Amino acid sequence: MDRRALFAKTLGPKPVPAPSAVDPGFQRKCEERLRELRAMEPLSGLDLRGALAGRRLSRRALLGWAAGITAALMLPPLFEPKVAEAAELLDRIPVIWLQGQDCAGCTEAFLRADAPTVSELILQNWALQYHEILMAGAGFQAEQAAAQAAKTYAGKYVLVVEGSIPAGAGGGYCTIGASGQTFLDKVTSF
Repeated sequence: MDRRALFAKTLGPKPVPAPSAVDPGFQRKCEERLRELRAMEPLSGLDLRGALAGRRLSRRALLGWAAGITAALMLPPLFEPKVAEAAELLDRIPVIWLQGQDCAGCTEAFLRADAPTVSELILQNWALQYHEILMAGAGFQAEQAAAQAAKTYAGKYVLVVEGSIPAGAGGGYCTIGASGQTFLDKVTSF
């Protein structure tokens, strides 16, 4: 087999499962999560439809984006409306952002964003509950804020982990916070 045929076989289009081939348990979990999100109060001032209209983007543009995200996640097309609805409910999802052994490159890129700006994202779009660089509190106060957010939104938040999580020496190669807790213990506590 020549290289071209090998690449075509390896990187070529993959069959998308038929809607009936999707695990019904997975569909049920998605529906349950969307119901939970609908029942939650918004945590920020995001009105996605208003934001799209303000940027002269139509609902059709949102659905096109949802189709692209659905394909990127390798989900069948029947999930496109669910992805679009999840995007509209984004302001109800608390975000806890931890940093371990990293260069803070993800945070730097996030801080330098200009469309939308970091202030627009934090104050209008996201429900950022904890980020050690972006919050006013420090030390034990910051650790308490993270623990309180995890407790308040148990099972409902998105945990962003920036950097590696060293597991050698019982996690001792990376300790964080005022308490000197290992990053491995910190992540697993969430």
